[in-house]
Amino acid sequence: ITSDQLVAAVDAYKYTLTVYGHEQLPATTAEAVGDGEFQERPDSLLLLLARSCPGLNALMVRECISTATILLIATSAQNLRHLYVNRAQVRLGCDWPRSPDWTDEFYGWLQSTAESIEATEQEVSRILDHPYWHLLSEEQFQMASLTRHVAV
Repeated sequence: ITSDQLVAAVDAYKYTLTVYGHEQLPATTAEAVGDGEFQERPDSLLLLLARSCPGLNALMVRECISTATILLIATSAQNLRHLYVNRAQVRLGCDWPRSPDWTDEFYGWLQSTAESIEATEQEVSRILDHPYWHLLSEEQFQMASLTRHVAV
């Protein structure tokens, strides 16, 4: 995913986009991508998508993102109900700079929750009202499909 592609998708479809994602695993491994700097990862672009597209219902993320980004997407996407994330590409922790819009309580919650996969899964499950939500193994991710979310 490139920043130009994602920004173009947001600009063109912000009011009509309901499903977004890439279903195949990335060509690079988690080891190659997982240590990337925050600015090199798509975290902020995916959050832009989640915030800008009010109709977004299903999102599939195969790229390396942090647990904090997963939490921010879940709290920011108004109508998101289906979030598919490849666990092998998840980086633990919060490397987001603090936003002036965030309260001390929210930023503390984000930092502490993002330190644990289990806590992240519990919070996303609660936010999305999806009791059994969890990050997907590579095998589960490969079997997942966005096709069922696309209106015919």
